Amino acid sequence: MKKHTIECKSHSAVPSSTQPISTFFTVNVHNKSRTTRLAKHKLKKAIAECCILDSHPFALADGLGFQKVIHEAMSIGRSLGKSIPIETIIPNRTTVSFLTFEALNFDVFFNINRYSITVDFWTESHTGVSFGGVSLHCYFKTYGLKSMVLACREYDLPNSKSPNIRAFTEGILSDFDLTINENVYIVTDNEPKMKAAFREGVKRIGCSAHYVNKVIEHSLTNCNIGCDLIQQTFNQVKTIVSHIRQTHIQARLSLSINLFSKTRWNSAFQMIQDFLDMYSEINELLTSSDQKLRLISMDLDLLKEFTKYFVLFGKYYFYSYSVL
Repeated sequence: MKKHTIECKSHSAVPSSTQPISTFFTVNVHNKSRTTRLAKHKLKKAIAECCILDSHPFALADGLGFQKVIHEAMSIGRSLGKSIPIETIIPNRTTVSFLTFEALNFDVFFNINRYSITVDFWTESHTGVSFGGVSLHCYFKTYGLKSMVLACREYDLPNSKSPNIRAFTEGILSDFDLTINENVYIVTDNEPKMKAAFREGVKRIGCSAHYVNKVIEHSLTNCNIGCDLIQQTFNQVKTIVSHIRQTHIQARLSLSINLFSKTRWNSAFQMIQDFLDMYSEINELLTSSDQKLRLISMDLDLLKEFTKYFVLFGKYYFYSYSVL
């Protein structure tokens, strides 16, 4: 090695006219662009499968949090390579939940013995997959009202009978060292199975928003309750809006019109409000003589007065959502 060093020093420096290696090996921009496109295509396919398999919205890919996950995954991939199975580095969902508590400064929830939880279940109409959600609410003198979504996951038990609903809820709470006891208030809808599931060992409260929604549904759909005039007007609006959606007239409107649904909160008010906002456009676009006659014969003054009263329920729903 010593002899080699002496020989190297005896030679003159490389002349400045010597061409650099980049002269002979240039970067192929086309190949680099093609590689990027292939990587993007693979990632796009993986994200689509993720949304389908895990029932996530496609807007997941737009989130800053998702971009951070991809960035971290690329960094980990560069350092570890393909030798380590992905299952060994993915954290448990409970661990992630606890980290979420810490990140959002929700450590005040630990070691509490008085709190309320909200439980709800629903089924996705297109896939038929059922889900259950549990949120935690607690009031502190120092911090005020604090709320946290504990879980929103697929309901994987054999049936939706009350014992399974109770077990599903208790399983989620146990992940956070929480239990259902006499000091806990639980808010649910007023279905018989929900009442049965939480009849004992807990203080169940019927959801006020569900009660209000049922009052509205009852007043607009039930007969022989003295609301014939407003029910008739409401049904006229509903019929016209259904026609607009079925005949694709809605695509030609400047704004979309919502349709009333018994299970969608505040949808009755939203449908009437949208109808009034789009009335002039609807009048121009309707071609059916029956629907045109129905529109002309409608008492708009009554509908507007009813909307002024109905808006109070809309404010209540907004307040309920902001609290929960």
